[in-house]
Amino acid sequence: MREWQDGENTRRTDQEIFPDQHYGDAKGHTLTMRTYLGSSDSYYLRVFDDKNTPQTPDNPSFGDTGRANIKLERDEQNYVSRAHLQDIETAPPYRGAGNGSRLLAQSENIAQTHGAKEIY
Repeated sequence: MREWQDGENTRRTDQEIFPDQHYGDAKGHTLTMRTYLGSSDSYYLRVFDDKNTPQTPDNPSFGDTGRANIKLERDEQNYVSRAHLQDIETAPPYRGAGNGSRLLAQSENIAQTHGAKEIY
């Protein structure tokens, strides 16, 4: 379990808050999206094709289907003010199947959960 500081509050940030998402995309792939907490308010979203990666890695890897990286930014009072979506990418065989939209939705969820007013 990892914790993060937000002003005077300490909150847990682990798989209980951002659990794995298991879903089928529009092209019939069975996928798992995992959110990894990195250092310094960074999050790494990775999507894995269950056929290619039956065991979701415990540590961030590239992700065989897609990925997104988010960095939370804090204001002078140490509150999360906005989130920087550093990149979002879907592998060519998985494009056009809703996977990029799922990565974006999870990125927005992370930003909103931490109180970010803006994602860019």
